[in-house]
Amino acid sequence: MAPSHSTAKNGCFSQIPSKNRAVFGNLCRFPRVSRPAADTCSHFSTFLTVLTDRIRDLRRLFFRWQEASATELVNPSGRSPIPAHRRNFMGRFHSSHLLQMVPKTLAQPSQKHVSSNHSCHRTLQTARMTPRFLIAFSLCLLTAFTSQGPQSAHAQQTTSTLSSAETPTAPETPNDQVLTHINNLTSPQFTVRQAASAALLKQEESQLPALIAARRSLNGEAAVRLSKLIDTLCTRWFDKHLKTLETTPEKSYAIVFTDWTRFADLVGDEHTAIRLFPEILRAERALFTARQYQPDTLPAVLETRSKAFAESCNGRQDQPFAVATAMALMLIASDTDVRLLRATSSSISGCLDDPRFHTLVEHGVHFALLQRLVSAWIQRPGISPDRPLIFAMQHRLPAGRNVALRVLQAAPRGPRGFYALMCLATLKNAEDLRFIESLLDSKSIVWPLKGTPAVQGTDSPPNTPDYQVQLCDVALITALHLRDAAMSLPDVQAVRSETTLYRLDSLGYQDDVHRRRALDAYRMRFAPTQMPQ
Repeated sequence: MAPSHSTAKNGCFSQIPSKNRAVFGNLCRFPRVSRPAADTCSHFSTFLTVLTDRIRDLRRLFFRWQEASATELVNPSGRSPIPAHRRNFMGRFHSSHLLQMVPKTLAQPSQKHVSSNHSCHRTLQTARMTPRFLIAFSLCLLTAFTSQGPQSAHAQQTTSTLSSAETPTAPETPNDQVLTHINNLTSPQFTVRQAASAALLKQEESQLPALIAARRSLNGEAAVRLSKLIDTLCTRWFDKHLKTLETTPEKSYAIVFTDWTRFADLVGDEHTAIRLFPEILRAERALFTARQYQPDTLPAVLETRSKAFAESCNGRQDQPFAVATAMALMLIASDTDVRLLRATSSSISGCLDDPRFHTLVEHGVHFALLQRLVSAWIQRPGISPDRPLIFAMQHRLPAGRNVALRVLQAAPRGPRGFYALMCLATLKNAEDLRFIESLLDSKSIVWPLKGTPAVQGTDSPPNTPDYQVQLCDVALITALHLRDAAMSLPDVQAVRSETTLYRLDSLGYQDDVHRRRALDAYRMRFAPTQMPQ
C-alpha cells in the first residue's frame, strides 16, 4: 500500500519542504469510479480532469525535489536512498513492460546500484495486478519526467555528450512564476483568480508568446479569462508606444510599429507622414493592435471594422468622413500577406462611391498621401477591379493602368473589359496602343450580359435584338481615342460620358458586316504599327 503522509519525512523525501509534503502525499489519490454506475462517462471525465491537474502538480513538485536531492540520488554507499515502502509503492505504481520506455540514463544508473535496483526490478514484476488506468497514468508520468523535466546529475552527464543537432529545441514556455499565475486562473476561489489576473497584467511584452501558447493549452472559462487578459495587455502595450510616438514624432519611435515600414515605402518618411501616422493608428487602435501582437486574429478584426466603415459611407454631407479609418483599412488590406475574409474588400471599396471621399482625394489636406494609399489598395490582386477602375478614371490615378492591363491580360468577359479599356483611354499612354490594337480581333461579348453594369447611361440602349458590344468594338474606340481620331470614322457612333469617357451601349453594331467595315477602315487609315506623333 502507499505510505501515509508521515512517512514522507524518511529518506530523500525529507528534502521536500514541509508545506508541500501533504500535497505530494495526496497526488496519487483519485476519486474512485464506480464501473456499474449509469454515469460512467461523467465519472471518467471527472477523473481525467483530476488526473491532468495531479500530473501538472506532481511534475512541478518532482522537479523541485529532484533538484534538491540530486546529490543524494548518487549514493556512494551503494544503498538505495529510497525506503523499502517507497520502492514497494513504486512497484505497484508502474508496470513491468514500461521499463523499456525508461531512458538508459535512468534505468541503468551505475554498477553501485545493481543490488538495490535488482530488488526494485523484482518488485516491478508484480505490476500485473496494476489497474489499467494506473498504467496509463504511469506512462504519462514517465513521459513527463524523462522527456521534459530536469534530469539527475548522472543523466545530465550522459546527455551532455549529445550533439546540438540531436538535442530537440523546446518550445517557448512561461517561467515558473507566470505558469503558477496561469494555473491559478482555474482556481475555484475568487480571490485566487483575481490575484492571478492582477499578476498577469503586470507582464512585459517578452512574455506574450508564452501567454499565447498557454492559452492554446487551456479550455473553458480559464481560456476565456486568459484571452481577455492578453487583449488587455496588448492594448496597454500598444497605447504606450502610441503615446510615445505622439509625444515625440520621430522615426526611431515609429519603427516600433509593424506597419511603419510599409507606410513609409508607400507615402514617404517625411515629417508630414510621421505626424500623420499616429493619427491613423489612433483611428483604428483595435485593428493595429491585432496586427502588432495577434496577427492570427487580424482577418476577423479587419472584416468587422471594414463592415462598420462601409455603413458610414452613406454620402451624407452633414456628417464628417472617417478619412483616417479609410487610410488605416487601405494600408493594412493592401498588404498581400493579409487574408481578406468574405466581403472585406467590397466593404473597403465602398468608399470609392462616396462623394465626400472624392473631395478629399482631390482637395483634402493630405490628398497626395491619400492618393498613394488608394493606389496601393486598388492594385491589390484578387479584389473586384470594377470600382477601382472607375475611380482611377475619375481621378486619373496612374495605378489604374496596372489594374487595367492585368484585367485585359486575363481575357475578361462582360463590362470589366470595357472599364479596363476606358481607363487606358482616359490615362492616354501611347505605350498601350500596340497592346490595344491586338484586341481588335477579340469576339468576347461585353454587352448585353446577364446582370447590371456598374455604370449605366441615362439614355436607353438600342432595342434591336441583334445589337451587341464586343471587346473589339471597345478596343477600336480606345485606339481611336489614343490617336485623337475618335470621330474620324463614319461607322463609329460613340457617345461621350462624364464617368466612363464613352457610353457602353453606344459602342456596338447591329451585325458583323458593319463591325467589319469599321475595323477595315481603321486598318486602312492607321497602320497597326504606326504610333501617333
